[in-house]
Formats: sequence, C-alpha cells, structure tokens
Amino acid sequence: MSRQVKHQPYAPIRLKHGEMMTNNFLAVRFDEHQGYFEFVGGDLSPASALIIQRKLDQLAAEFHEVSELDINLPTHERTLYGTVFGIRPWNSAEEMCGFKRRTSPITKT
Repeated sequence: MSRQVKHQPYAPIRLKHGEMMTNNFLAVRFDEHQGYFEFVGGDLSPASALIIQRKLDQLAAEFHEVSELDINLPTHERTLYGTVFGIRPWNSAEEMCGFKRRTSPITKT
C-alpha cells in the first residue's frame, strides 16, 4: 500500500491547505535549505506547453516512484522533501513579474 499522498485537483483538502502549503514552501530561500529552485518563463505554442506538461507528469511519477523505494529505509537515512510541478500561461510579463504597467507617463516636478 502506498504511503504517498496525492491530493486531487480542487478537492476539499487541497483547496483548504494548498495555498498555505504553497506559500510556506516558496517562502524560503531554497539554497539555504539544501534545495534547488528554478523558475523559467518563455513563449510556447500550445503543443509545446503540452509536451512540457507531459514531462512534468513523468517527473512527478518518478518522484513518487523513488520515494516509494526509499520509504522502507530507516528514518535516519531519509528526509521529507517537497516539490512543486506546474506550468500555466501568463497574461503578460507584468503579471508574471508582479507589477502593473503604468497607465500614464512619469512626470518630474
């Protein structure tokens, strides 16, 4: 029996805890916690985005697979890890970077 937890999209548990978990996960500097973080943005066609999504699905499955193998190791030989896989379109570079485009030019006084 699998000991892994995979919440279904938009299920009550994921909706209740998902935002908190995501915020806590992303709130730290990964390099200060022996982690790895990479954010990549770029223009993709719908077909290319689907290819990337499928690869993320494969990577998630591999994560589950190796964690199932490691679950039988003694607890002192393993560490709880979390990972996030996602891809989505952005409406604009401004949305991606978290700032809004100015609606009027800057005026000097």
